Amino acid sequence: MYKRRSRTETPDRDRQYPAKFTESWDSPWGHYHPPEPPIAAPRDHIRTVLFTSCPLAPRVFRDVLSTPGVTVQGLVTDDVIDPRARIGKRRRIWRHLSGEQQRDCQTSLESLALDSGVPVFTGSVKSTVFTSILRDWDPDLIIVYVLGQLIPAHVFNYPRFGTYNFHPSNLANGEFRGVAPLESAMAAGRSMVPTSCHLIDETFDTGPVVGVGGHTRIIDGRGEYLAMIDMLGALGPEGGRMASSLAREIVRRRAVIHELDFATTRDQAAE
Repeated sequence: MYKRRSRTETPDRDRQYPAKFTESWDSPWGHYHPPEPPIAAPRDHIRTVLFTSCPLAPRVFRDVLSTPGVTVQGLVTDDVIDPRARIGKRRRIWRHLSGEQQRDCQTSLESLALDSGVPVFTGSVKSTVFTSILRDWDPDLIIVYVLGQLIPAHVFNYPRFGTYNFHPSNLANGEFRGVAPLESAMAAGRSMVPTSCHLIDETFDTGPVVGVGGHTRIIDGRGEYLAMIDMLGALGPEGGRMASSLAREIVRRRAVIHELDFATTRDQAAE
């Protein structure tokens, strides 16, 4: 069982990093945790890396991890514990969560990944060391749902079957792009939000839309908006279902997916 970091503990690089990454470590923040024992992907599996954080992340992780024909090679997540981390905490969803909620989100997700045999990286995705780690993971597919960093082109272009982002708004209609889609939905008086999937490009939420999934209710029985931590958790089931559906389709087609009817994949999953 992975021992969680305490709320004040900072990473011990000599202890936590494999020797092949220690000398090249140049990330200004974060850490790398390898699991014991590490996973080994069968040759015919789609090697997948997840970039995800916040309360919806555990459900997305579990659903992708359990997808037949998929091996999760690594997890990249926001480091909300390290004060040096440049993840937009003052502008993004983290500002709606207490310090304790933030820490619990990170440490529970790291524990889930490591207990599943999946290594965890929480540093800069623009760093040289992450490029080395990415090559070591050698993903065929990257799936993103809530990460506080803009992913550089050499990273999102790496997997042969594409890098896909999931976003809680209808991007096909151009709605609520950027770092605060839920706040925008509330300001517009929406009681439900859909989840979109798109291929990643150089800017936030502007890549070609692959498809739009089902709606998630963001108000309670009294018609009041859920607390942000509950709203994010509520998005997990649909996000996980869609991410797993995308991965299954890539296992089947062995190609970049440019269009996917997520309503059909829901019906297939129910059969």
